[in-house]
Amino acid sequence: MAAVARILALAVILAAFGCSQGPRIIVEDDDHVIVRGCHECWFKCNGFSYSKSVEFMAELQQRLRGGDRNDIADCIAYPLEINGPIPMRIENRAKFLREFDSVFTPEVIKAALSADPRLVFCRYTGIMLGRGVVWANCMDLGHYLVTGINQTELALRAHR
Repeated sequence: MAAVARILALAVILAAFGCSQGPRIIVEDDDHVIVRGCHECWFKCNGFSYSKSVEFMAELQQRLRGGDRNDIADCIAYPLEINGPIPMRIENRAKFLREFDSVFTPEVIKAALSADPRLVFCRYTGIMLGRGVVWANCMDLGHYLVTGINQTELALRAHR
């Protein structure tokens, strides 16, 4: 039953991106990535690695599944920008832990967990998971951290 739910969730994501026949991902040299019918990205010229981007987003999903707020806080860059009905700026770890339920709402968690990390999108401002529900950037020494959360209707729509 859970497998069927995952397949249906992926179908919704793919339909939202125009990938109705399933993702066909072509990766050239950890840089040029083409997701058939969806998008095309150049990772290296934007300062990213496709494989590290996918690994980071998959790790974030694992931490979200685990539910340990401190573990999730280790993946956050401060200040963290929250774009949503009530925009927020989280200046530090202590505030993040206090405001966790306002940042990672059930809808945000659902959208983040249902997104396929292999479909990560890249541009000069960062990498995004799903329809932009989570944004991250590459910090010093290739370390990735979450820089923004979108609680907007567009970011959450495909995951409802």
